[in-house]
Amino acid sequence: MKETKFDIGLNANLNKFCEKFKIDRSKKNYDSIFEDFTNYIISSEILGKEIDNFTDISTQKAEGIDGIIISVNDHLMNDKNAVNRIGENEEISMRFCFIQATIEKSFDKKKFGRFVDTVINFLLQTQKIEPFSTIYEELMQGGYTNRLKDTPQLDLYFVSAKTTHDIDKNFITELSDKINKRSDIANIFKLNDIHFYQKDEINKTYGQIIRFNDVLIELEGNFNLPEIEKINFGLLATIKFAELKKIILTKEGYLKDNLFIDNVRSYIGDTKVNKDIYNTLENDNKNLFPYLNNGITILCDKIERHRIDPKKFTLTFPRIINGCQTANELYKAYTTTEGIDETLIVTKIIATTDNTLASNITYAANNQNSIDKDIQNQSNFHKQIEQYFVSKQNVGLHLYFERLRGQYSTIQPKYSKVDIETLARVYISIFLKKPERIKSNAFKEIETWQKNKKIIFDNADEINKYYYCAILYYYLQYFLANDYIVLQSKTMDMHLLMTCHLFLSKKFSDDVDCMIKYIEDKSNAQDLFEKSNSFLKRQSYLFKKKGFYSSRQTKTLEENIKYESTTDNKN
Repeated sequence: MKETKFDIGLNANLNKFCEKFKIDRSKKNYDSIFEDFTNYIISSEILGKEIDNFTDISTQKAEGIDGIIISVNDHLMNDKNAVNRIGENEEISMRFCFIQATIEKSFDKKKFGRFVDTVINFLLQTQKIEPFSTIYEELMQGGYTNRLKDTPQLDLYFVSAKTTHDIDKNFITELSDKINKRSDIANIFKLNDIHFYQKDEINKTYGQIIRFNDVLIELEGNFNLPEIEKINFGLLATIKFAELKKIILTKEGYLKDNLFIDNVRSYIGDTKVNKDIYNTLENDNKNLFPYLNNGITILCDKIERHRIDPKKFTLTFPRIINGCQTANELYKAYTTTEGIDETLIVTKIIATTDNTLASNITYAANNQNSIDKDIQNQSNFHKQIEQYFVSKQNVGLHLYFERLRGQYSTIQPKYSKVDIETLARVYISIFLKKPERIKSNAFKEIETWQKNKKIIFDNADEINKYYYCAILYYYLQYFLANDYIVLQSKTMDMHLLMTCHLFLSKKFSDDVDCMIKYIEDKSNAQDLFEKSNSFLKRQSYLFKKKGFYSSRQTKTLEENIKYESTTDNKN
């Protein structure tokens, strides 16, 4: 492959990106690597946090657009399941961002113009790019526009790796007019900007990403807890909501979706306790809040005291391990009442990178409150899964089960770890053979299976199945990141994992340990995924409208795999 030269600083950042996501630069085209890199930095900038999976943004080689970001209240809408997480009565803000990347040496106005034309065609739904078109249609026609706080925002990013061009403002105005002068678009969207990024803007944006995990806050009163082994820093403090906002809210002022570390306890709504919290914030007794409320506990990787100001501290990767209800009620009051910024909250802040200790601290912080027995048993089983993953570290692929959000914040690549939702989605797809059921409302589907069937997270005798699920998920992301496979439709991902599993089940008579041993070998896994992907692409019935959402089509796929496997064995 012909060597392509980048700016030395940009080239260094590309190397860091490839190392982070385990991409082999020697085997992947430079233009493809740069597209992935561009999707990663732009989406991270827009969402205000480092994204774990840039393939969620990729259009999979669609003509004219390399990446699409659809966000609602700063939360990424990467499938219909994400859309279903929008609260029933929640006021919303929508943002649609489109990305085109190029490594051409000279600036190509025609390519820039075609990019804008393709965006227009997408918005008018004359050009389909899945799953983004389905998400777009759901948002624009599913009643969500009735709850808009403002006109949906539109941004276009044209990112050029190797040019140093002073772009003509008249040219940008001309492209903007293509959108603004169309009533069928201008009456629906507000064009924020058409952005043109070159090496300086690219390197600056990449440099900002690592700082998303650091938050500088001011504490009104603070007391250092005694230093002990494995606790890097500990504080008891009071913090004004104006400062707490920096931790719990997105840059646009919405509650962060990955704020709360433990999956055991989430916001439980208008209970008597929560109403009491809100009432305290709503009336003139806000000054009593630190006396009437237990406050919150924050866990972070590191705490650094400001060199000059003793009241200021930088927290690295802060997340709340206790105080979910308090944080939600504070946010509710922030959006509905006046004067919340000055409210004081009692806070305990602990810095440790020891996963076992972090887990124990989290459990202790939550164990002081009543937790449903079934939920607690489920949590204990999650801990068994985590321990099983740890036991495989010396012989396996170094995979991690992130039982608590942020538990493995420094692990690279990000797809080496799976959380509870991801593990459940893969398990339902391959062992229950229901990949279509978790396409549009995965959380509800997981809850239904868990309550009625009790078979997703409760069988200690088959704990190897969860590790097997993680291996399949890991290879899916790894092979996509390195272009070993390209999905004909992004909605086929769980069907692909089911196909891989069924081929392996036939080969090894459902012996999970044998299947694990086989696919731990990368070459075996690559052969399996390439064969399964090729087979899946030949199933034309799946690629018709709603094909990947149909239980009947999934059953047809299962029967066809049985026949294909039998044929292979005879040969």
